[in-house]
Amino acid sequence: MAANRFGSLVFKAPGFLGALFCSALLVLMPACKKEGQTPDWDTPGDSLPAAEAGAGPGTSASAEEEQKPVVNPAEDAAAEAPEEEIGVGRDLKPAGEALGGASTTGLRFMFYNVENWLTMDRYVDNKQLKDAAKPDTEKKAAIELIARHVPDVLGLCEIGTREDLLEIQAALKSAGVDLPNLHYSGGSDPVRHLGLLSRFPITGTATVKESTFRIDGTEYRFNRGVLDATVEARGKSYRFLGVHLKSKREVEDGDQELMRQGEARLLRKHVDSIFEADADARLVVYGDFNDTRPSPSFRTVTGS
Repeated sequence: MAANRFGSLVFKAPGFLGALFCSALLVLMPACKKEGQTPDWDTPGDSLPAAEAGAGPGTSASAEEEQKPVVNPAEDAAAEAPEEEIGVGRDLKPAGEALGGASTTGLRFMFYNVENWLTMDRYVDNKQLKDAAKPDTEKKAAIELIARHVPDVLGLCEIGTREDLLEIQAALKSAGVDLPNLHYSGGSDPVRHLGLLSRFPITGTATVKESTFRIDGTEYRFNRGVLDATVEARGKSYRFLGVHLKSKREVEDGDQELMRQGEARLLRKHVDSIFEADADARLVVYGDFNDTRPSPSFRTVTGS
């Protein structure tokens, strides 16, 4: 199974002063961009509509200390390759070697694009299958990779229904990683959604106030939306904003780059509103940004 990649932004001050790019689990290949442009997806099968799911019964990149967000040692080297998608990464050792098992202090957070963990038309073993689930071999590989890093909080994208998120939750528990609390959300895309699993209680959720933007007079909706959930861990609150911005796949009804920039502006407005309400918020913005560090969309999110 092709490895996925991710990025997260840890903000400690309003206006994104001193914003840090924090990579927690760094692996090798782009999640949504293959040689410059995302290929067309196969036609999706049935899916539940986008919906907010309340906190249920349970989180991997680390922020072990409030004043010391963890940045992977490969970060400086990765910055020399600006054309790679956010996040840029390297393989980590298994949890037993690299992380020493489950966290005992701070909070270990991980984001992963599970690449269409949903029912859709797809090619498997050179055969076209209609309304097929993600192959078991791919599911097993994803669960094993996540479980090696023993996350306290786990952000996910490209999930189908809430039942698909529950399947991931159950598979991780069987692999020794119990994340009993969950939040499931999405945007205008009826097929692909965002999810958060947490070992610690999810004490609050929210939605963005603005979910539409205009390009040349045409209105567009935030395709996958923003997952907004607060986790209370070891006496501290951490607010997580998960996104999956528009891919580099061209579409007939608009410019994919301008659409991604529009979504980035909505995300930035939401982040600004959070800091206006609480300048000291512990905020992690993470996800599949489908763009590079120098890009207008990414710079819109990070600020100066």
